[in-house]
Parts: sequence; C-alpha cells; structure tokens
Amino acid sequence: MDDKEPEFSRLLSSDLVDIPTLRSLCWGGIPKQHRAISWLILLEIVGESQIERENYLENEHKLFKSCINKSSALVQQLYAWLQSPQNSDPLAASKNDPLVRQILLDIRRLGLVDTSDHSKTIQMVLILLLVAERTPAVCYIQGMADLLEPVMLVYDDNSLRYAAYKAFVDSISDNLVETQLGVHTSMDQISLLLSKVEPETWRHLRNEHVDTHIHQMFSKLPPMKNESEEKLKKLISGYSSILGFYEDGLFQAKNLYTAISEVQKMEGSKVFFSFTENILSPLNRQLIIELIKRKKIHVIVTTQGAIVKDASPNLSVFENDDLAFTTPSELLREVGPLMHENSILHQASVAGIPIYCPTLLDGPIRIKAGVLDIVEDVRRMNMEAMYEEKTGAVVFGTGVIKHHVLNANLFKNGLDFCVLVNSAVELDGSDAGASVEEAVSWGKIKSGTSSVKVFCDPNIVFPLVMIEGFRLNQD
Repeated sequence: MDDKEPEFSRLLSSDLVDIPTLRSLCWGGIPKQHRAISWLILLEIVGESQIERENYLENEHKLFKSCINKSSALVQQLYAWLQSPQNSDPLAASKNDPLVRQILLDIRRLGLVDTSDHSKTIQMVLILLLVAERTPAVCYIQGMADLLEPVMLVYDDNSLRYAAYKAFVDSISDNLVETQLGVHTSMDQISLLLSKVEPETWRHLRNEHVDTHIHQMFSKLPPMKNESEEKLKKLISGYSSILGFYEDGLFQAKNLYTAISEVQKMEGSKVFFSFTENILSPLNRQLIIELIKRKKIHVIVTTQGAIVKDASPNLSVFENDDLAFTTPSELLREVGPLMHENSILHQASVAGIPIYCPTLLDGPIRIKAGVLDIVEDVRRMNMEAMYEEKTGAVVFGTGVIKHHVLNANLFKNGLDFCVLVNSAVELDGSDAGASVEEAVSWGKIKSGTSSVKVFCDPNIVFPLVMIEGFRLNQD
C-alpha cells in the first residue's frame, strides 16, 4: 500500500480531484494518512474542490469545539486531557456513572481497544458521551460503541469522527427514538427514588396519575410511539387463516398444523414458554408481550442473550444496590418495573409471570453484591410443574431453554402437551436434536400425546404458531 502513497498525494493535492481515478486507486487499500479525505470524497460529504475540502474541515473543527464548550464538565475534562495527556485518569471519578460504566463495559466486552491504549478509550468515551448529550432521546444504547469503531479507524481527527458518527446516529434515530428508552428509564428512576424518599407523596401522586406529571417534564420531546404494538394489532385483526392448506400437507407442513392444534389444546393448562435470543425481532417481542398481557403463558424460560437484548440499554439497573434477590428469577422480577414498559421483563413482572434464566451471568450482566442461587431456581422451576394437573410447553430453540422445561415436567410424570421448534437433528446424540419420542422415553412428555417437533427455523413459524395456536385473532 505504501507504493501507492505518491499517487494519492498527487491526486489529493490537486485543485480538483478526479473522482473516478480516486475510486479506482482506492481498490486494494488507502494509505492511512489519506484515508479520511478519500472517504469524505467517496461518500460525497465533500466535493472534488480543494477549497471546499479545506472549508469543510475548518467548519467541522469549529463546530466540534463549540459542542465541547456547551457540553458537560466531564466531556470538557476528557477533551482537555486529550489536548494534554497526563498520567491521571480523567474517567476515575465518573466510572460509577451508569452511562459511563455502560460505555466502558461495551468497549471492553467487544475488545475494541487494547487495555494499554488509554488514549483511544478516552477518545471513544468522549465521542459517545458527546453524541448522547446532543441527542438525548437516543442517548446511548448497548452496542453503539461497536458502531463507532469503523469511524475511529477511517478518521484520524476527533472532529471528523464526531461529525461522521453523529450523522450516522441521526440517520438511524427513527429506529431508536420510537420507544424513547432513555426518557422512560429516567421517569422510572425518578418514580423509584420518590417512592423511597417520600413514600406518602409518591402514593398521593400515583393516585393523581403521577405518570402524567412526569411526562410533562419531557413535553418538548415527541410523544412516544410503539409502532410494533400498532403494527401487531393490525396484523392480528387482519389475519386470514390459511392453515387448512397445511392440514393435508406433507412433512413439516403437516407438523406445523399439528403444532398449532397442540397449542390450542393447551387452553386451561399451565403453559411453559421458552425461547432463545434469535427470535426477538421487534414484532416477535411485541407478540410475546401480547401473550403475557392476555395471560396465555404462565412461565417463561430464556437465555441471557434474550435478557440482554430485552433490557438494553438499561443493563446498569442490575447493579442497583437496593435490589433484594437470592435467585436469577427474583432478580429479573425486581428489575422488571425499572425497565421500559415495552419490554418483556417489565410486562412479565407486572403480570406476575416468572422468568427463569439459568445462564443469566453468562454475558455482560453484572451484579454488585450478593450471590445468585441458581440451584434454588432449579428447584423452583421443578415446583412450577410438579403439582399441576395439566401442563403444556412451547419451545422455540434448543439447549438450556429446552432442557430446563422438559426436565421440570419430568417431576410431574411428563407434559400433557408439547411443541418443539428447531432445526437440530438426532445424528449427534445431542439433547438439542432429541426427538419427542426421546423425551417420552425419559418421562418428560407423557406417552400417547400428540406432541410434535417442527424441524424449521423458529423465526419462520413463530407468528403462525402463536397467533393461531393461542387464538389471538379470535379474542
């Protein structure tokens, strides 16, 4: 790549850059010192004129400095440290701040910087905080640090990094702002604080619709929309059954019809619902919330990945010193009210539906103090089934979420109804690929039932099974 450096220098120093030549020259790589300007031209952020480029860079520097001067004291301290690096850590006093802690957690978890490269860490935190302050409705959502990494690679100037990253956040803000997670998290935290400091006042305000008063504090922001909920209602209300075609189908088409019929038979039984992270699209999550609200499911089992996805960007709530818990299910019940109302955790907690997650700490979730008794949750899970007259299970996925449900029902002499949906096969002897017949042989499913396994990507059949199986379009 170094042998191309003279060509880049000659081309980019000309009054007018020949863009087709630049595009052709960029194939195979761009020398680091020319990377920023080349990308600005190729992305059509600036034109081919050298004067235009110089004016753009000057304006971006001024804008960046102006934003710094209008920002928080922490942002200004970080900027000052970068201008004159010292041995001191400008983040030391702010590492307990939930936003800073979440950003640092993401940076380390994703391995975005070498632990010894303190300067790059400070630069990333500075830009992420600055964008969070300038776009408060979006604030910071877990994973945004990962999106900043390629910007850090392309641009070597923090003003350009800020401009490029903010432009990117603005371009996707419609997807992030619709639920205004940061605003509603703040509202929940204000309500929680008031309930502890002034319980009498809190109870009075609750009776006087405190939510309305708190919402007025954020009246300048656009009203919250839950587009997924609105879209789901339209889909369900306009749902036209085509399942008659599957009744006479072959192979997995027939299994799908049997699965829906099996779910319909679960009415009046205690229903265990388990799923993995990969089905949590916005609409599927809203569908699960709808099932919770209608009390169609009674016990939820899932993975830490699904919990993280549902809880983001509020993972710091798990480190709250005031939480009282001994098991993962208790912890999830405690944090539920602190989550956004359009989350599974919140709605399950409100509805009194327990969520079991044996792998809760197998990821970025951390707790400050206390011990999580996972074994006690296994006992409680077993007790969920042991004395029930009839139980059913709908399992989307494999691994721990499948085994946890089936194993609990072993202590009841087996499930009365069961639907398994996954693409795992039996050839390797895994529990994931085990058939219904294998579960019957263990006593996890009663013999003589019409339980079925659908060999399929769970995302394809999830809405069909859940809407038609639980008759959401008929209620």
